[in-house]
Amino acid sequence: MEHKADDAWHWTRRSPRFLSNMSVFFLVHANGAKYYTELTSAGKEAHTSCVALATGAAALTVILCLLSEHLTFEGHSSDLLLDNYSSKDPLANAARGALALGVVGSLVLL
Repeated sequence: MEHKADDAWHWTRRSPRFLSNMSVFFLVHANGAKYYTELTSAGKEAHTSCVALATGAAALTVILCLLSEHLTFEGHSSDLLLDNYSSKDPLANAARGALALGVVGSLVLL
């Protein structure tokens, strides 16, 4: 489906996913300055090591998720990993719940 440039507010079935991603990006952006202020009082070295550790842990988590998705579905998968699993799968449902709690729980950090 083609959209015109003046149709920036066109709502599609993928719009809720986009808004969800944007809310997570906002939370990360808003909390970054707070974490920097709190950690720089302990010293620049503490801030640098925490950022390096967090970035490494996040990168490793993403790599493991992408690798497991590729090995499980071999390229025949949805954009979101949990959409590939049945709604009756108890582990996938537990992961969906944990993800929802994580997103909702991060709101209190603002």
